[in-house]
Amino acid sequence: MDEIETKRLYLRLFKPDDLEDLFLIRSDPNVMRYMGDGKPLSREQVSENLARIIQHYRDRHFGLWAVIYKHNSQLTGYCGLQFFKQPPETTPDSILLSYMFAKPYWGKGLATEGAKASLRYGFETLKLERIVAFADTENLASLRVMEKVGMKYEKQVASRYYNRNLTYYAISRQAYKPEDCSYILRAVDF
Repeated sequence: MDEIETKRLYLRLFKPDDLEDLFLIRSDPNVMRYMGDGKPLSREQVSENLARIIQHYRDRHFGLWAVIYKHNSQLTGYCGLQFFKQPPETTPDSILLSYMFAKPYWGKGLATEGAKASLRYGFETLKLERIVAFADTENLASLRVMEKVGMKYEKQVASRYYNRNLTYYAISRQAYKPEDCSYILRAVDF
């Protein structure tokens, strides 16, 4: 497994000790507004989610990183890549770019910085051919992040799975440009 250091962020593997910090983020109604069913998660749901993230590392050897903001050493959210087979509107075996940040860290460009590092890792290290992302059509900030990192609009779907309209973006290895994305990559034992 690998961890990444960017100009302002450490992207490290999640560990069970991160439960409380992740719960504070995923139980915030503002953060969860456009995620899943739009409701804050319980501690038990976040614990299950954290276990799935860690299991994804074991199964796939990549996944979502805990994002640590260098300025204050706080866990501010997550970003990274995950194997994603649902909802049915996605293509089979999609690799999905995902990110979520605590509200105090919105509007600082951290999602863009983490997403750029995740894409670079996906194309240069994992040798992926294509990466997709989607967001609630009303989540304009998330859609802007997708555009800033070079992803292109693909489609809008009325998702039965999420019971909301989703906008899909994607980028291929051929279209990817690693400009403005320097990072330090470190291999770690898992």
